Amino acid sequence: MEMGLGNSLVLSRNCAQLAGPLLPHQIPSAHAKLLLHFDGAFSDSSVNQRVYQPVGTPQISTTEKVFGDGSYLSAGSDRIGYQASPDFNFGDNIPTQFSFRIRRTSTPIGENWLGGTQNGNGSVGYTLRARNSWSLLQFISVGAVGGSWNISHAAGVWAAYRLNHDGAGNYRLYKNGILHGVQNFNITDASRDFRFGAAWDGGAGLGGTVDELLIEKHPDLVITTSSIYEVENLPFEIV
Repeated sequence: MEMGLGNSLVLSRNCAQLAGPLLPHQIPSAHAKLLLHFDGAFSDSSVNQRVYQPVGTPQISTTEKVFGDGSYLSAGSDRIGYQASPDFNFGDNIPTQFSFRIRRTSTPIGENWLGGTQNGNGSVGYTLRARNSWSLLQFISVGAVGGSWNISHAAGVWAAYRLNHDGAGNYRLYKNGILHGVQNFNITDASRDFRFGAAWDGGAGLGGTVDELLIEKHPDLVITTSSIYEVENLPFEIV
């Protein structure tokens, strides 16, 4: 993965098959495990082409988007899902990075559970959630808060988020290219479906729209670790 330092300098990803530096939006195909553009559909644009499994009636919005033709409209307990895979394990020793953009509504629904792999009783997996009118983002595993980061996300505004794990228990959260802290904790994970838009079993869902959702995972993935990075200004592209 590229690490952007300042507004111009970009270090190339550690990917032997590619010559020269990549642009911030370019992702080596071996690193991308799930890529959703939401351009009229919920199809996976990574080489895995994971099968979309709707839960309820998720919708596409053509009025709110960052890039392309649409975004995922989440308005309650409806959520999108993709079949279980070790690629969604955020707690092993393989570097993992999760990037997405969200425009939250002015009327948050419940605690705004974003999604993850946690099962209904919380005995395995993880879930991201926003609390206190989007002033706090938390990473939950086995019913306990692993990481908690203070943020400020106003209603009606798009924001780019990035959460990553270096494989050694260190988790970093970025909002709009700015690091909001590094926390060290362990999560109990399992190969379960990845679901986004609400808690894994429904309940308090995300109120808003989502665009450019990307999960990267690979032993050679170089996660973002700098205090700031260059947020991509084009949709993610597999190379």
